[in-house]
Amino acid sequence: MDFEIAKSGRAIEWDRLNSPISNPRFEDPVKLSVATILWGKLLTTSDFKHLVSDVKEIGFDGIGFETRFLPSQVLKKPDLIPEIIKSVGLENAGSYSSMKPSDIDFAVKSKTPVLWVVVRREKTIKEAIRTLAKFAKQARDSSIVLALHNHLGTCFETEEDVTLALDKVED
Repeated sequence: MDFEIAKSGRAIEWDRLNSPISNPRFEDPVKLSVATILWGKLLTTSDFKHLVSDVKEIGFDGIGFETRFLPSQVLKKPDLIPEIIKSVGLENAGSYSSMKPSDIDFAVKSKTPVLWVVVRREKTIKEAIRTLAKFAKQARDSSIVLALHNHLGTCFETEEDVTLALDKVED
């Protein structure tokens, strides 16, 4: 269930995050996290730090990232992320991924335990499953957990689509 709230003029989407039990980075199986997809492009590391503080102040346990909205300084040095979010007592709840190899590198350097994978509709279901399986293996080899993010306009929109993908992809 998603909700939108406004804080300091920024819209924040939040949801309940089911942490992967097999990932030791999470202390509890379920945490309350916010996916900061709606706030727009942040220009500076200072803006990012303020947003992270606001998220903690609201009462969340974790924060997830839409990387295209992160400041360029943070994108160039993703190893800053763990230090910034830990400084206010948050956990890294994951990041969106369009299955680019650089997404795994970003996840490793930023200590992002989960990538929420979106598979665009440019592919057939068969091609999408093959691409997803390959990316899942690369992620697993880097100790990154994938979460298939169903979405309108993607290859996996319905429960049936998601079930098919999960049945076909071993990782």
